[in-house]
Amino acid sequence: MSLSDRRVQIGSYLGIKPITHGQIHTFQIAIPNAETIEILPERREILAQTLREHQSNLGSLVVRRTKAYDEEKEYEIVYGADWCIVAEELEIERLWVWVFDLTDEQAITMKTELEQLLGGGSIQPITPDIIIQEEQPLEVQLTQQLPKLMKDINTKFQALSQTISSENTQINHRLQQIETTVNHLTAIVHNLTQLVEKLTISPIPPSPSPSPVHKLNLKNSNSEQIKRELKKARMSRSQIKAALKAIDYWKETKGELSWDNLESSMQKGTDKIEGFGKETYKKLEQIGEIPNT
Repeated sequence: MSLSDRRVQIGSYLGIKPITHGQIHTFQIAIPNAETIEILPERREILAQTLREHQSNLGSLVVRRTKAYDEEKEYEIVYGADWCIVAEELEIERLWVWVFDLTDEQAITMKTELEQLLGGGSIQPITPDIIIQEEQPLEVQLTQQLPKLMKDINTKFQALSQTISSENTQINHRLQQIETTVNHLTAIVHNLTQLVEKLTISPIPPSPSPSPVHKLNLKNSNSEQIKRELKKARMSRSQIKAALKAIDYWKETKGELSWDNLESSMQKGTDKIEGFGKETYKKLEQIGEIPNT
C-alpha cells in the first residue's frame, strides 16, 4: 500500500472532519516554549532515520491555526513536537498534518487524550525492531496496526467532540434566556414610554369642587336636630349637653342667639355656661349657622 493510500485510510478510520489534512511547510509550524522538550537520543535517532528515508513524517501530526507568531508561522503544533524539532534540524521541507481550529483549552484536552492513547510521541512511534525486520516491511507493519489505532483515536475524538458540543449547547441556552429577558424588559420600557406620552399630552382634569356643606339653622332647629348633628361631629355627651344649654339660654332666657353671645358663654361672667368651651364652640360653627335675621 502506497503512502498516499495509507493517508486516505487514516482519514476514513478517524471518522472526523478537520479543516484540512495534507502537507505544509515545516517553517510554517510554530513550536511553543512548553513543547521544546529534550528528546531522548534513541528516539531522536529513530525520528531522524525515518525523516531522512522518507523526507517526511509517516504519521500525521496535529496542528492548529494561529496568529500568535510572525507571518510565516501560520500553525502551532498541538501533538508531535518531537517530529517538528528533528525535521527543522534536518531541514525537512514538508510534514503531514491534521489542521484544526482549537481554543487553548481544546488544544490541551486533545494533546492529553492523544498522549494517553499513544504515549509521548506522535502517532505510533517507530522502534528499531520494526526497521530491521526485513521479512515484515515497515509499511506492512504500520498498515496492520492502523485499524485498532484509528478506532481508538476516533473514539477519543468523538468523546472530545461531544464535550465541546455540550458546552456550546449550554452557552446557546443561556443566550436564549438572556435574549428573552431583554425582550421582556424592552416591552416594559415601551409600555412605560407610551404611558408617559399619554400623561404628557392629555390634560389633567381639574378636581371637582367640593359640594357645599349644608349647615343647620340653630335658631329654627329643635334640640333633637341639634343633638343629632353634634353626635355626627363626634362631640362627647358633656359637650352636647353644654352646647344645648348655651343655645337654650340665649334663645329662651335672653331672647337673642348669636355667635357673639355664644362666645360670651365661654368666658367668666353672668352668661358663663358650665362645660361650654372653645372646642364645643368650634363644633357648633362646623354643623350650624345663625342667620342675622
